[in-house]
Amino acid sequence: MNLIYTKEFIRVIFTFILFILIKWPTNPLLLSGVLLLLDTFAGIITPHEKRKKETKTKEYQHADKIADVVSYLMLIYLIPNDPILHFFVLFRTLGVFLFIKLNKAWPLIVFFDFVKEYLVLKQFKFIPIKWMFIFMFLKMMFEFYFHTIHNRHDRKMIIR
Repeated sequence: MNLIYTKEFIRVIFTFILFILIKWPTNPLLLSGVLLLLDTFAGIITPHEKRKKETKTKEYQHADKIADVVSYLMLIYLIPNDPILHFFVLFRTLGVFLFIKLNKAWPLIVFFDFVKEYLVLKQFKFIPIKWMFIFMFLKMMFEFYFHTIHNRHDRKMIIR
């Protein structure tokens, strides 16, 4: 197992352990925080210059997205009665599958990751549903920017 996959595997194990330690079902905001914190795990243990190069590789992108999906699938088990969360997890899972299968970035834009954002919005029950659609649109625009403009020099992640 190479170093990239090892780091992502450790990330998934830490996610699992923390989910158990914080005793499900719990505060969605806390779960989102755990996911966000552990998503930066590889960056914490990799020197900055090496991380900049590493994160642009196809191998890293695939491993990172798979680790995200595995962590999100744990959420379905932890929060079994939330069909909206389940939709967002399966929606992103489809996008990651297509991203890996086609080796194109467009599935990451179309099937954007909205799991952590949903968990945060869920915590604030007073937010109207129309605001969720606005946040979803903004997230899709961010994904478009990130996978086209920000990563435009990365020839391995062509949008077409």
